[in-house]
Amino acid sequence: MADNTQSLTQLIKILQPLSPADRQRNINAALTFLGDNSLAPAETTRGQQGQGVEPVGHHPAARSARMRQYGIAADSLERVFDFRDDDSFAILEVPGKSMREQTLNMYILTGLGTFLATGSRQFTDALARSNCEEHSCYDQANHAKTLKEKHPEFNGDKSNGWSVTVPGIKRGAELVKAVGDAASNK
Repeated sequence: MADNTQSLTQLIKILQPLSPADRQRNINAALTFLGDNSLAPAETTRGQQGQGVEPVGHHPAARSARMRQYGIAADSLERVFDFRDDDSFAILEVPGKSMREQTLNMYILTGLGTFLATGSRQFTDALARSNCEEHSCYDQANHAKTLKEKHPEFNGDKSNGWSVTVPGIKRGAELVKAVGDAASNK
């Protein structure tokens, strides 16, 4: 009991000068680092992209926790994403047999990448579209039609942006695993 009281006293001394959001973020990071479940997400204002307040979670330990939660191996993830220190990322490979399938997978992977990098499930159409163009799966004649259909993996629209859903995160994890498995079988 004395050890618990002493630990709590030290923890309070460390956390006291921090803002409530910083306290929450540090506690969550420590719990994630230790492999425990984190508490409710802290919020902070980020960047100037007009996103306003979004959940913090870009710390590599938080990304690792999300990867474990969805069963994504680090080596598979590295075959699909290149995460950068500024919360941006590049998509290295998009699976799919047709351009339509690749387009849908690209939107799912853009949502998953954003979620893993920042903790936010919101992403812009411009980002997803530029990823499609970069990987030659942007079909100008059919792109809008492909996105107009209802998809359980993401929702939203071109002007207001998109949000990856929980089924979309799970589907994205499956896509990452598939890329990893295909590379392992070569």
